[in-house]
Amino acid sequence: MCNNEVKKAIVDYIRVAQDFAELNLNGFYMERASELIEIEPFIEGKSDLERIEIIYNLCQKHSAQVEHALQRMRKLYDKPLSRIKQNSFFKLIDTRAYQKKEKGMEEKAEKKEVEKTVDLNKRNKLTNDELVKHYIQVCKDLKFN
Repeated sequence: MCNNEVKKAIVDYIRVAQDFAELNLNGFYMERASELIEIEPFIEGKSDLERIEIIYNLCQKHSAQVEHALQRMRKLYDKPLSRIKQNSFFKLIDTRAYQKKEKGMEEKAEKKEVEKTVDLNKRNKLTNDELVKHYIQVCKDLKFN
């Protein structure tokens, strides 16, 4: 990986942790609905809500651990009287690079939201189509029996 790829990976990783920290359970579900739909069935739990809460709590724990790690690294290695090196990890943290929006990021977010809506609409349509087919089959069975 080149420096820009490493920097982007670190910034994205911290940004995701920050996003998790800022969301309550409802916001988490609204932001991550398409991902949750895909992974929720594989999580142990008695209900959909319980499984989503397990995933949410895991993400909250991850966020707290990332924040703790950042604080610990600063405490151990950040020397207040030293100059910050230009391409260092501490430059990313010091400037809060993970809080800055990348060029085109808002456009990507809007596009992603449209894609989520289209994806959910497709899923709903498939579900509705299946229900209609089932209903038609039940009606046929009742007429012939």
